[in-house]
Amino acid sequence: MVEGDFQRGDFAKYRGTWYEVLRVHNTSVTIPHLHLHISGGVVRAGDVRPGWTWTAPYAGLAGRMSEEEMRQHQESPVP
Repeated sequence: MVEGDFQRGDFAKYRGTWYEVLRVHNTSVTIPHLHLHISGGVVRAGDVRPGWTWTAPYAGLAGRMSEEEMRQHQESPVP
């Protein structure tokens, strides 16, 4: 994954959890930071204290969804 793959508001899968992308950089994205990791969930900016962020390098990202794709994913029934 590279810089052009992401824009603010997308979701990046990092260490098994989907995070809202707050900022996009040349080699990383800024995501909301949780001190207690919740593997497998979805973390949005409003879920953490303002200013609590983490830098996730592109090499550590395992997926990308747009905001619309994430909404559809969360609305789809679980088989």
